[in-house]
Amino acid sequence: MEFYHPLYLFIDSVITKLRMSGYGIYIGKFYFGCLLYADDIMLVSHSFTAMQLMLDICSKEAESLDFSFNTVKSVALRIGPRYRHECTALSLSGASLTYVNQTKYLGIMLCSARVFKCSFDHVKLKFTAVSMPSLPGQGMVAMSLF
Repeated sequence: MEFYHPLYLFIDSVITKLRMSGYGIYIGKFYFGCLLYADDIMLVSHSFTAMQLMLDICSKEAESLDFSFNTVKSVALRIGPRYRHECTALSLSGASLTYVNQTKYLGIMLCSARVFKCSFDHVKLKFTAVSMPSLPGQGMVAMSLF
């Protein structure tokens, strides 16, 4: 008999509820509305309303299974033609999410922009700093979502 960590059962439950809701992004028949690695979750949606509904599903599932999200580390990032326009705050488990211009997800910098962008400059800088220790390291990265 295999033992599953409660976190994995919670994550599986959240993914299932999100996929069954129909909210989020699909590419063909494949669901990309909830991307995750271990306990790092990224929700992807085409609209503010759909994103809030997805966050509500996560909040309700967390409450029903006695889990909680770290709302201090949770942020919102916008990608698209109106990324600079003011937008109503999204909320997760009763806490408002902060809109950010950039955030790191799985080592990749994502930036709020008109189109989806990602940068690996920070990785290149780390490589350069390790391979050429006499050169000073500097720089940043970018990417963004809805």
